[in-house]
Amino acid sequence: LHFVHGFGIQNGLPSMQNAIMQAMNYAIDNNNYIPLSDLPEEDYDEEYLAMVLESYFGLWAHDPEGDHWAGGHEYRYINRQEMMVGDSLGYDIIKEFFGDSWRYNAELPQNFEGEFSLSYMSDLSYTNRSRYLKNVIVKGNNDVSIIGNDYDNNVWGNQGVNSFTGSANNDYFFGGDGIDRAYYEGDYDEYAILFPAEWNDYTLSVVDFYNDRDGIDTLVQVEEMEFNGVIYTVGDILSVKDPVILPTVIKMLPNYPNPFNPITNIKFELPQETYVNLTVMDLLGREVRTLINGEMIAGGFHHIMWDGLSDSGAPVPSGVYLILFSTKNYKQYYKALLIK
Repeated sequence: LHFVHGFGIQNGLPSMQNAIMQAMNYAIDNNNYIPLSDLPEEDYDEEYLAMVLESYFGLWAHDPEGDHWAGGHEYRYINRQEMMVGDSLGYDIIKEFFGDSWRYNAELPQNFEGEFSLSYMSDLSYTNRSRYLKNVIVKGNNDVSIIGNDYDNNVWGNQGVNSFTGSANNDYFFGGDGIDRAYYEGDYDEYAILFPAEWNDYTLSVVDFYNDRDGIDTLVQVEEMEFNGVIYTVGDILSVKDPVILPTVIKMLPNYPNPFNPITNIKFELPQETYVNLTVMDLLGREVRTLINGEMIAGGFHHIMWDGLSDSGAPVPSGVYLILFSTKNYKQYYKALLIK
């Protein structure tokens, strides 16, 4: 960092250097940055830049002096949440120059085993830093479990047994050797399993119908998936060896993808023959498209697509629409955002 500042920023980015000086002087005037007594004044800006970077990415969030200051009692804030409020000028400099997350593939050492978390946990000091990672490479032969965070994570497994628990974003999990497992929060029927084919480069994808839960994950060399505590073997799913389990209640699932262009998928479950009305409406309550209106034979799981067209066959404009599903004893709707 000192090299980048001394030979790069100071020489090639004078506007950024001016911003650093302005932020540093403001921090000094407000007793948010107290340079060490043995630090030459010409190095104040370089040390300030180091302090704000290290606090922004959680390097000092463990409070090294035990006084809630970073460094040797040099910088008042030990995490980016505090920086946003107390030193917004320094916060903005780091955010604009470095971004939100670390930009490298972290490698776990050969002898690591157990759980490694990319999500912040108050009782694990290293997660002050690991929560800003996006990618992890697992080395060695030991069994390792990875807990994802709020970024799109890429995880590459090792020779042992690996598992991955993602979040609401779109993750990539390469299991490697061993019997590897991906964990999901919801039930199996609340996801779409997209089988490997030419159109998706022969990769397996798992799509969560519900927003802000598991996102869309890509699985490579992963042998097992666990949905809400129930384990499924990928090989059995792909070969359709699992017995068909019919639904026991009427249920509509959120459409996917959402937002969409031009097609979104609608899935619902029927335990028996019943009347079904499936309609798309705009926010003014006007009917846009009738997809189903009549008796449906019980077949278990049903899948309908809406192609963004009205009943007349004309494309509808971008915007939010309501997909309404109703039977004699059940009603549900979800919002769908069409983006063109």
